Amino acid sequence: MATAWRYVRKAVDLLSTAADDLATAMARIRRLTFAAGRLIWASAALPGRTYDLSAARQFGIIDALTCADMTFADKGYQGAGGTIRVPFKRHRFRPKLQRWQKRYNHQHARIRARGERAIATLKTWKLPG
Repeated sequence: MATAWRYVRKAVDLLSTAADDLATAMARIRRLTFAAGRLIWASAALPGRTYDLSAARQFGIIDALTCADMTFADKGYQGAGGTIRVPFKRHRFRPKLQRWQKRYNHQHARIRARGERAIATLKTWKLPG
């Protein structure tokens, strides 16, 4: 298992080294409008226990996305700020979501579906072995 993990770390490090810096990647994303399933940018690897929002802040992704017109993210980005849009989250002791909030969440999910498919594709990558 340690050997497999070492290979994964080396692959991620290689991708992040070969990638453009974040500012260049953001400029490319603005020109393309969407990435059509292509990898545009990769950061260095972080421990698995690192929250998405913490990693995004650490690498400056939140600041970079705030310059964009609008970005749609999942519920894990609640409180990110800027132009980042997240779905409404029902809290345990609060009333159920209103009908308009459910419609918003549905539309939000439709917009994010393409990105989620790209992430699923990335997760199916296999290392030769």
